Amino acid sequence: MKKKLAFRFDGNNLMGMGHVFRCLNLIRELEISDIQVIVITKEYNDTVCILEKEKLNFYKIDNNLSVNEEAVLVTKICKMNSIDVLVIDKLNSEYHYMKKLKDKIGTIIALDDIGEGSVYVDVLINAILPTKNTVNQSKLYSGNDFIILNKSFRDYIRRNKKINNRIQSVLLSFGGSDPKNVTMRVINELKDIEDIFINIVVGPAYKNSEKLKDVTSRLLNCKLIFNASNMAELLFNSDLCFISGGVTLYEAATLGTPAVVISQVEHQLKTAERFEDSDVAINIGIIDDLKEGQIRDVFNQMNNDVSLRQRLCANGRRYVDGMGLERVKDIIIDVLNNQYNKISKENKNYLFEKGD
Repeated sequence: MKKKLAFRFDGNNLMGMGHVFRCLNLIRELEISDIQVIVITKEYNDTVCILEKEKLNFYKIDNNLSVNEEAVLVTKICKMNSIDVLVIDKLNSEYHYMKKLKDKIGTIIALDDIGEGSVYVDVLINAILPTKNTVNQSKLYSGNDFIILNKSFRDYIRRNKKINNRIQSVLLSFGGSDPKNVTMRVINELKDIEDIFINIVVGPAYKNSEKLKDVTSRLLNCKLIFNASNMAELLFNSDLCFISGGVTLYEAATLGTPAVVISQVEHQLKTAERFEDSDVAINIGIIDDLKEGQIRDVFNQMNNDVSLRQRLCANGRRYVDGMGLERVKDIIIDVLNNQYNKISKENKNYLFEKGD
C-alpha cells in the first residue's frame, strides 16, 4: 500500500509564491518514490491555477476560516484520505492550531516555521529562517543543506561557471508575485546602460504584467519571460542577477552567479545579510529604503570589479551545494517509514543542534 502524505501551504500576490513552488518541487520528487500526495490550500486563485495546471489532487479551504475552524477542516480532510504524515509550510504557525493538528493527525513535519506552534512538530526543517530555541534537537534540521531547489539545478551544479571581464547578461527575478514591483524599479535604472542584455523573469502572481509588457516592448535590450521553465539555465548563463532574498538567492549561489539582493520584507533582508556576511552576495537593503541611482551605482561597481564577481561565484558554490531537495525527500521518507526517532545514518550528518 502506498504511503500517504498531505501538504498544507498557501500563496498569493501579497504573501508571495515561495511556499507553493518549494512544496511543488518536493511533491514531484516524492511522487517518483511512489508516495501518494494531496494538497490542502486556501482559495487563492494564484495557487489554485498552478495546482490545476500541475494536475495535483487538492482540497480548497475557505480563506476566512478561524484558526480553530481550519484545524478542524484540515483534520477532517486528512482523516478522510487516511493520511500518514502532514507537511506544513507556514511561516508562523499558531500554538493552538498545531496542537489540535498534532492531537488529531499524529505525525507532522514543518518547513521554515518560526512560530510558536513549531513545538508540536515531529520534524522541523528550517533551511532559510533562524530557528528559535523551542524544539528538541533530535527533531531539527537547519541550514543551507536543506534548501529545496528545483531538480533542474542538478544539471548545472558541477559545470564550470565563466566570469566575464565585463557584464554582458543580467537577470532580474523578484519572486512569483513581486508585491512591491521591484522589477520596474530596477529596469528603470538599468535600461539605458549600453552593451548589456536584460532577462526579466516574472511569476504567475505578478500583477503589473500589462504595464511591464508596454515598457519592455520599447526596449531592444530586454526580454520579458513569464513563468520561466528554464530558471537554472537562465541564471547560470547570466553574468549578474538582481533578486530578492528568497529561494532565488540560494539558486544563484549554487550556480555561482553573482547576485545583488534587494529585499522586499524583513525576513528576506535577514537572509541577504547572512549571505553578505559570508561574502556570497551584495546586499543593498530593503527596496523602500533605496535612493535613486543606487541600483545603477552597484551595477557599475560590479561591472568594474571582475575579482569581486569571481570571489562571489566561488564562495556561493561552497555555501550552497544544491542537494537539499534530496536530503529533505529522504527525511520525509524516513518519517513515513516511522523512522523519525532513529534517523538514518546519512541524514544524521546534517543534524544541527537547536538555535540559541
